[in-house]
Amino acid sequence: AKAGRVTALAEPSSRPPQDPHIEPQVVKAAALGKMVILVPCTFEDEREIVAARQLMPILKSEASPVRVLMVQLFSVCDSPGPQKNEMLLRRHEAMLSTAPHGVLLNPPLEPSALQDAIQIQFAVEEQNERRMEGALDAAVPAISQEEIANLRQEQERILWNEIPSVFMLQLPHANPNLQEGIDRVEDITFLRRLAGRAGIVYEASRMGTQERFALKVIEKDSVTSPGMLEGHYRELILLSRTLDHEHICKCVEVLHSPTRLYYVLRFAGNRNLAQVLESRTDWRLPETEAVECFSQLCTALAYCHERNVAVRDLAIEHVVMRPGKAEGFSHWTLVDFRSALITQGNNTSSVICGGLPCMAPEVMAGQNYIPRLADRWSLGMLLLEVSGGLGTLDAAVHWLSSAVDGSLAARIMAFFREEGSHAKCFSLMNRAPPGPAILEPLEALLLPAPDDRGNLSHLAALVEGEPPGAAA
Repeated sequence: AKAGRVTALAEPSSRPPQDPHIEPQVVKAAALGKMVILVPCTFEDEREIVAARQLMPILKSEASPVRVLMVQLFSVCDSPGPQKNEMLLRRHEAMLSTAPHGVLLNPPLEPSALQDAIQIQFAVEEQNERRMEGALDAAVPAISQEEIANLRQEQERILWNEIPSVFMLQLPHANPNLQEGIDRVEDITFLRRLAGRAGIVYEASRMGTQERFALKVIEKDSVTSPGMLEGHYRELILLSRTLDHEHICKCVEVLHSPTRLYYVLRFAGNRNLAQVLESRTDWRLPETEAVECFSQLCTALAYCHERNVAVRDLAIEHVVMRPGKAEGFSHWTLVDFRSALITQGNNTSSVICGGLPCMAPEVMAGQNYIPRLADRWSLGMLLLEVSGGLGTLDAAVHWLSSAVDGSLAARIMAFFREEGSHAKCFSLMNRAPPGPAILEPLEALLLPAPDDRGNLSHLAALVEGEPPGAAA
C-alpha cells in the first residue's frame, strides 16, 4: 500500500491466477520480534486470496507476532450503494475466513491515527474475550434429581390427567389396582411378542379359554408429548368405535394402569405381510394370492375413506395375515392406525407419515397433500411390492441408497410418468408382466398426479366382479 490514504484501486488482473511463491522461512524471519503485523489487501484479485491463505498460517506459527491484522483497503471515491456494500461485506468475510486476529476496515494511514485504530481494535477484541470468558465461567445451576422427578411428575399429570379429562373422555381412568405381571395383565397371558415396525404387541389369551388376542402395550413414560398421546387416543377411538370391518383390526377392550395402556385387539394373525413375503420364493406372492390380498385391503381402505378416515401410514408391516376360512385362502387385516385421522373432502395435511416404499411422493416432498389420495398411492405401491417382490421400487429408482426428500420424490414421479413404467417394474425384477388383475390397479393408483389416482370402491368392485359402490 502506498503511504497516505488509498484513493484508487487497480483493476483486477485479467491474467489467470497463479499460486504465489511464498518462502515460509523468509516470512518468519521478517515477523520475528514484531508485536503487530498488518497485512493490507483488497481481495479484488484471486491471487491475493491465495497468498493470504498461505501467509496467515505462517504468520501465526511459532515465530508469530502477538497480533496479525488484515487491513481491508477500498476506494473512497466510488459512490456507495447496496451492491458496493454487499461486495465489501463478502470480501470482509473472505478475509476473516483466513483466520487473522482481526480485520481493520480501511483505516487511516497516517502513523499516529493508524496506531490509534490498532489500539481500538485490540480493546474491542479484549472486551469480547472477557465477555466470552464470563459467559463460559458463569455457573449453570445444577438441576437436582428431585427437581427432575418433580418435572416428570408434572408432565405425567398434564398428559394423563389434565388433557384426557377435557379432550379424551373415552379413555378410561387409570386403575391403581390393575394386576400386572411380567407375562400377564389381569386374566390375559402374554404368549409371545409379535413383530412390528413400532410399538409392543403380544399374542395373548385369556385364562381358561382358547381365544387369541393381540395385546398392544403402550408404556406411558414413552409418550412425551400431547401429539403422541393424541395419536394413541385417536387409534383407540377409530378401532373401537368408528370402524367395524372384517379386514380392519378391532379394539374390544382397554386396560389402563398407572404406568401402561393395554389395547386388547381381535387376533388378526401372527405374521405381518413383510414376514410373509420374506418367507416366500422371490419374496413375493403368486398372482392369485396377490390379487386376493389387494382385493381385501382395497375394500378395507375404501370403507375407511367412505367414513372420512385416512390411514396415512399404509405399510407392508401394517398388514397382518391369518389362514382364511376356506382352505388355501388367507385373511388380510389392516393394523396400526396411530397416524390415521378424520378428513373430509379435499382437506390437506402437511404431516409426514409412513415410510418407503409405500410413502406417496407428495408426502416425502414435504408438500401439503390430500391424505385419501396419498393412501391410494400407498395401496398401489403395496400391490407392486407384493406382486413384483420386495425391492421392486428400489430396482426402479434406487431409493434404498437415497435420502428421502424432494429429489427422490421427483425421481419416483418421473419414472411413473413414462409410458409402460408399471410393466417395466417387473422386467427390472426379471419377471414377466403381470395379468390385468394386477397391472390395471397399478396403472390406476401409481400416478404422479394425486387427482388422477383411481377410485378405490370402483377398483374393489372390479376385482371382486361386483358393481362399483360409493366413491372413496
